Amino acid sequence: TRASDDLERQTRGKTAAESLEAYRRFRRLEEHRLRLRISSGAGGREVVRQRSDLVDLLFRRLFAQVCTGHFGKAKPEGFTVVAFGGYGRREMNPFSDVDIMFLHSGRKPTAEEAAAVQEIIQLLWDIGFKVGHSVRSPAEAITQANADLQTKTSMLESRWLAGDRELFTKFRENFELKCVKGQEDAYIAWRLVNQQELHEQYGRIISMQEPNVKHGAGGLRDYQNLLWNGYFHSRAISTAKLVEKKILTESERGLLEKAYDFLLRVRTEMHFVNKRPIDSLTLYLQGQVATRLAYPQKHMLERVEAFMRDYYQHTRNIHRITSTAV
Repeated sequence: TRASDDLERQTRGKTAAESLEAYRRFRRLEEHRLRLRISSGAGGREVVRQRSDLVDLLFRRLFAQVCTGHFGKAKPEGFTVVAFGGYGRREMNPFSDVDIMFLHSGRKPTAEEAAAVQEIIQLLWDIGFKVGHSVRSPAEAITQANADLQTKTSMLESRWLAGDRELFTKFRENFELKCVKGQEDAYIAWRLVNQQELHEQYGRIISMQEPNVKHGAGGLRDYQNLLWNGYFHSRAISTAKLVEKKILTESERGLLEKAYDFLLRVRTEMHFVNKRPIDSLTLYLQGQVATRLAYPQKHMLERVEAFMRDYYQHTRNIHRITSTAV
């Protein structure tokens, strides 16, 4: 792609540290282009995937430079980086964290691996990303996943990002064998309790005056819970697969996908307005988001009313369908 070629040209023959300003420029330029696509009507899922892909591109170039400096090669054996959580499922709002896990094949990281991790994390912070990271062996990652079901959920959506792909493939095979198989009922039971707890905390009715876009009833998390439970129930990690398994109808799938896309777009605009991550759709934000989404009503109150009617309809569909699906 043009973005990839531009970044490679700007950083060619340089160390990662020497390329820092080029990475900053790349991030600013590509995020500006992304805002232009949003203002021209790009969908919510399209936007969060494109931002995730841009981070992938930047990270892989950075990883190759750092590893060349520490190991003498861009892809050292026995060392890989995994994206997980929202980044793993390619859904990054403007101020979402970059969640990554460094996997090493030894009992503990080598001195070179530890130094590479430290440099990568520092550079990502210097570029302007907020990073959540861990450093584990595959066995440690499996143990942690079985000790903490939130971690297990994040690793469920893990994907290879850079480094030794074979190490990642073996990790995923072991994750399936040791963290999923035989634990389906326990995970689904916990997930349902956790979902109910979130609703109690953030809003268990659809028509909250200031709803929580992520954790409230009918919010993003309800859709995600459906996919997580679907995977443990039937190995179906997408709504298309849930239709194949006859857990959803095609019409239900259409309503879910339309609603989820809408909420992702709303959350993107909330981040841009606040210049930080936020999930509560406050009265102030309702007016800002309605305007940014180009609702045509002349008066602000009417604009907000039209926007919130759509919001409640979409969250109602998510809540209704996910409450009975799995």
